[in-house]
Amino acid sequence: MFKPGCNYSKSNHKNSSTEQLFVSQGELELIVGKNTYQIKSGSSITFDSKETHRYINRCDVDANVLIIVNYE
Repeated sequence: MFKPGCNYSKSNHKNSSTEQLFVSQGELELIVGKNTYQIKSGSSITFDSKETHRYINRCDVDANVLIIVNYE
């Protein structure tokens, strides 16, 4: 869960290949490298987890998410 105003950064995951993010409630901004995505409730995205990435909740409600990191 990402609270309103949360701004969490992860440089990368060692020995991982992909990360999957599913938003079940709220909305989350995802920045992967130089790309920015708005992930709305009911949507998901898969990206290269070795890239620097950031999660930002710019909304006034909690963003409930499921994150799966796949390791090599």
